[in-house]
Amino acid sequence: MNKKIVIIGTTHHLWRKLLVDVIENRGNKVEFYIDSYTHHPKVKTIKPDEVGEYIKDPENYLFLFTFPLVEVLEKIKAQLGEKFEWWDYKKVYKEFKEVFSAIDNHYWFDNNYKIECKEDILKLFEEDKSKRIVNNWIEFRKTHDADFIEDPERGQYIPEDINIMDILPGPYNFIDVGAYDGDTLELFLSKGKNFGKNMNIYVGFEPDKRNFSNLLKRIETLRQDFPDTVYIPIMAGCGDCFDVLNLYCDVDNGSISRLTQIPGIDLKEFDFTQKVFIMKPDDTFINLGFHLIKMDTEGYELPCLKGMQSIIREYKPILMVSLYHKPEDLYEIPKFIKQIDPTYRLYVRVHGTFFMETVLYALPSHG
Repeated sequence: MNKKIVIIGTTHHLWRKLLVDVIENRGNKVEFYIDSYTHHPKVKTIKPDEVGEYIKDPENYLFLFTFPLVEVLEKIKAQLGEKFEWWDYKKVYKEFKEVFSAIDNHYWFDNNYKIECKEDILKLFEEDKSKRIVNNWIEFRKTHDADFIEDPERGQYIPEDINIMDILPGPYNFIDVGAYDGDTLELFLSKGKNFGKNMNIYVGFEPDKRNFSNLLKRIETLRQDFPDTVYIPIMAGCGDCFDVLNLYCDVDNGSISRLTQIPGIDLKEFDFTQKVFIMKPDDTFINLGFHLIKMDTEGYELPCLKGMQSIIREYKPILMVSLYHKPEDLYEIPKFIKQIDPTYRLYVRVHGTFFMETVLYALPSHG
């Protein structure tokens, strides 16, 4: 590879770190990173609209995309024209396939999933698209063939082809498990306003004190435009029993704090821990119905579901559950929801690269 290499996306994610390792092991060097949000500590990182300032001979560069961002490609073309070579992220990872071998036993690449359950998993889904996504996910795990990777879709939590807002009643009550900084709260308040669906009660579970502080700030801002909503932020985790557990935290990234072991991730490598309360929703919210539940808890989704199965069984809320943190989640979570109520209709959508941000949408039969 004789051309100078530019990588779109810094090494914040494990995939990109391993990609750079493979490139350098082949005797190549990364000249620039292009990223709007983060910077590499050693290699010059430029923003997409600064490319023309730093690259004057684009024909001598090879641009490697690590995710499918059409907007970034168009910005680069606007500055450099068509005189440069670029590879989309699937071509990149087909060429540097060693990345997938290096990531074995990490996250959902761990072998703790039952390939023999594939047909049973697929039977849980009525929709052909969801069946295809689940099948491709399993085949990608098995073969490391990038052609099986699903391109991410926009509209996380409100996909265009799943009628979440149509079946959501108004007014409605919302439990946000893994509330982070309130981004999903703001999404549904804004969308609900457009659909005439007002949020009556919001309950946000967020155990990380840094995220919780940001959640409180966002609630105060949102309260100005949505004063009628009752906001109940809770600095605690959600689970199948009342408990006190360690929350393992990354000092630079509050979005990856976790309560549970993830394959390939050494909890000792996290920067600090904090003791957090765990609450069981079934025994907390007595006689209070909910219509919408979101869960993104870095691998703790199944205990959360177990802790609110009475709420789910009685009130049949719309469920939006992260499905990618543990390899076994792919079959355990859909199966458990069907055990609670076999009439739920299940859908899967992928909102990130390499099946990250994969969400299981469970819609009640009355919707």
